[in-house]
Amino acid sequence: MIQGSIESVDPGFAREVSRLLESGDHDRALNLAQAGVDRFPWYPTGLLLLCRCFEASGKPLDALLAARQAEAVLPDAPVVKETLARLQLSQAQSYEQSMTQEEAPPAAPPPSTPPDPPPAVPTVNEAAPPPADASVETIAERLQTAGPIRPEPAEVKEQPSPEAAEATPPSIVSPTVAEIFMQQGEYGEALRTYRKLVSQHPEDAQRYAARMEEIEELIRKQFFE
Repeated sequence: MIQGSIESVDPGFAREVSRLLESGDHDRALNLAQAGVDRFPWYPTGLLLLCRCFEASGKPLDALLAARQAEAVLPDAPVVKETLARLQLSQAQSYEQSMTQEEAPPAAPPPSTPPDPPPAVPTVNEAAPPPADASVETIAERLQTAGPIRPEPAEVKEQPSPEAAEATPPSIVSPTVAEIFMQQGEYGEALRTYRKLVSQHPEDAQRYAARMEEIEELIRKQFFE
């Protein structure tokens, strides 16, 4: 399949994207995946492949946003849930690691005996998520267990409003998840996440207070101006 304009893209673009990824041509794979998703926004296999392209191109936040689009199209598919959980956990761990490095005290002299190994990071769930390099056939096969993968465009679920988001907590609570909601304009969900953080870690309340005030002001402007 030759990459061209959006109008020339057909549902078979997913196989070509998978082939380009396997060959290491990440830029062409990303361009074709984006064109395919622009024309077929209801195609979850294409959206999951777009996630892989963003990951291969070093764009984890874009990959997470593409996974959320796939969730809006097919929210009950296990492969979509596992991909979204894996990307959220990766973003949260990266954020926490960067915060730890910024707040860490000066390094002490090395101990005379090796330190104990760090505890293992718990997995999101017992079922192993699909590998980031899963083929299009593997993705499509797992999506079949969730029912039809091509609903009409009118059936695509819209992103929840801030009021509706209040009833659906994120699978992971961290400052990274809150900022992702801010990027998407979901201010109510971002505020809810920060409030949850404060309830879990009251000693950090002052740390998050200024950001929560900014979000509350954005919500007031959104609904009352």
